[in-house]
Amino acid sequence: MRTILKWLLLASVVLLAVGLFLPSQVRVERSIIIDAPTNVVFDMVNGFTRFHEWSPWHAMDPQTQYQLEGPTSGVGATLIWSSEVTGSGRQTVVEVEANRVVEVSLLFDGEAPATATYLLVPRDSGTELTWVFETTFGYDLFARYFGLLFDRLIGADYENGLANLKVLLEREVPDLPPDEQPAGVDKPSDGSSPAPAADSGAVPADAHHTGVVSDIDMEVTEVEPISIAMASGIATVNSEDVAVELSRAYQKIATHLLSQGLKMGSPPVSITRGWIRSGEYSFDAGVPVNPDRMKPSSEVKLGSTPGGRVLKATHVGSYESLSETYQAMFNYMSDQGLIAGEFAWEAYVDDPASTPVDQLQTIIYYQLAQEAAAP
Repeated sequence: MRTILKWLLLASVVLLAVGLFLPSQVRVERSIIIDAPTNVVFDMVNGFTRFHEWSPWHAMDPQTQYQLEGPTSGVGATLIWSSEVTGSGRQTVVEVEANRVVEVSLLFDGEAPATATYLLVPRDSGTELTWVFETTFGYDLFARYFGLLFDRLIGADYENGLANLKVLLEREVPDLPPDEQPAGVDKPSDGSSPAPAADSGAVPADAHHTGVVSDIDMEVTEVEPISIAMASGIATVNSEDVAVELSRAYQKIATHLLSQGLKMGSPPVSITRGWIRSGEYSFDAGVPVNPDRMKPSSEVKLGSTPGGRVLKATHVGSYESLSETYQAMFNYMSDQGLIAGEFAWEAYVDDPASTPVDQLQTIIYYQLAQEAAAP
């Protein structure tokens, strides 16, 4: 019993120690080119009267209740929403620069304040719209762990929302005569979207790439699954609840292995499973084990890390800069025409309690879809 308590205490100390080095701020951004005039795109994001038509969250709960307050557009325009699935909150336009910037204050019930910003840049083919999410965790260490997942989770929602907005606006903007088409866009005679150029740089699905992006070693490669003792968990979207459930999962694994006289393998891993439709977050916590020696239980099962084609990045250094690696991986996938697959997972190679900060290694894996994205 004393040994188990020692392991549990050590796990708690490590979680807290790592949390001190995790980023205290998160920035997520996604961009898209919309074949529509900049003023038309600006009018759509400078208020909320039609937000539900392209919101990535509306489809999760079509019964969401919306209430508009203040002016219909510009500073002070406010949308209040309430949903049993996606939660409740409000967003208010707080700063506007015509046809260039719209800044929105976000308040989610029970969560820290955040900011969403729309950045518009005219392009030959229309308008480049960038949607940015930013928030600060301060000294909430549990929230910092949760923040590592934001780019994957919120990023996916932002991508869906931007895609919805692109379809909506391009459907409404009338086609221009051929001699008035924006430069660089050749529309087929049947009115369909222009095809990508043959030399656009899309990456073949079977290609193997290595490189350094922003001083971060990356490679597209194949990995084999690794057997792990695995405890699954589900938590609500509240960041503290997520941290508590993750800690509980690792404690279950430690207790189970020690009861069988087995040591916890390394490196420990965590696998992101994502959002459940009911507004809950799912995950797997695991440590490598010999599958022939461990006997599973109802709570701790034998599992494996995902295998197959991945984008692998080795982050060396402070946890404070870990978010830069996630962003660099996303940029790399975007530049190379790669599509993120269903899962991402992390392997924590070094113990932060005994390894100098500038030597800490964390390996991040993004599973890749089978097909390359169209450029």
